[in-house]
Amino acid sequence: MTPERSCRIGISMERDRFAAAMVDSDGTVLASVEQPTPTASVTAVLPVLVEELMALAGPRGVTLEHIQQVMVGVSEVDGLAGLPGSDPSWRRWP
Repeated sequence: MTPERSCRIGISMERDRFAAAMVDSDGTVLASVEQPTPTASVTAVLPVLVEELMALAGPRGVTLEHIQQVMVGVSEVDGLAGLPGSDPSWRRWP
């Protein structure tokens, strides 16, 4: 069963900070977070981001089942570089 609500998460990770937002299918920002990055490890930061976004969006009735896509832009974290612009499909939603 597909949930009636459809949400997406966008994450931007840089060497010294990260930012994330959750939006509804109509483009409404349901939650956002921006903080200094405590560690350069992507695997350590991603779960924290999702937990913080869910804590903010949960009171609005959002559950993990509502998350349809997670988009990540990475710049020089863990020695890797990501280019979100190389895949234009992220621009088609909402």
